[in-house]
Amino acid sequence: EASSTGTSAYVTKHRVYSTAGSLLRYSALNDATEWVDDDPAASMAGFINVSQESEGSQRLLVAASYNGSTAIFARENIVVYSLSTNPEENAILNTLENTGTFAPHSVVPFGNTDVFYLHDTGVRSIRSRDGTNAAYVSDVGSAIDPFIQDIIAEVGESAAARAEAIIDPRDGRYLLGIGNYILALSYFPEVKITAWSYLDQGYSIDNLVRSGRDM
Repeated sequence: EASSTGTSAYVTKHRVYSTAGSLLRYSALNDATEWVDDDPAASMAGFINVSQESEGSQRLLVAASYNGSTAIFARENIVVYSLSTNPEENAILNTLENTGTFAPHSVVPFGNTDVFYLHDTGVRSIRSRDGTNAAYVSDVGSAIDPFIQDIIAEVGESAAARAEAIIDPRDGRYLLGIGNYILALSYFPEVKITAWSYLDQGYSIDNLVRSGRDM
């Protein structure tokens, strides 16, 4: 059935996790081939029904590492979980309402405490408040939001949903490919630099891939 078909894969704590409808499914411990929980004591494979924990998480799109935990994205909802090798210790830590992504490949962890992603309104990030582990949404892309919204309108939502992002292997910039454009975030907080730029490649970008120090 559709709800059991995985749409993304994420590895942490010796398991593979996969978003599937409203479920976050997980494989057996140290065995990415075992997903059926015929014998819970032996396999410990199973799932978390995120929609039971947070309204608005009916269709999960992607999961990403965030501040030692896991951020699970729907279109208008982000749920932060603490995942354990023992499923009984899995726990919800935080819920961010009215934000999320429609472009799962735009979601990229940046350092230990940021995750960048494309929202309908532009690029956002989740990060921890100073002195706490509480997550909040940062408007890191506000300076370029109108331009990104124009690009989404130009290429159409289905094309924008295929946006690709990586962290540049040479200088650590967040690079987001949408349609013909590559948008680059130069974010170096220690020297108080936050700046956006873009390239018009003149052709549609299908994938952004890192290979060593090349892209």
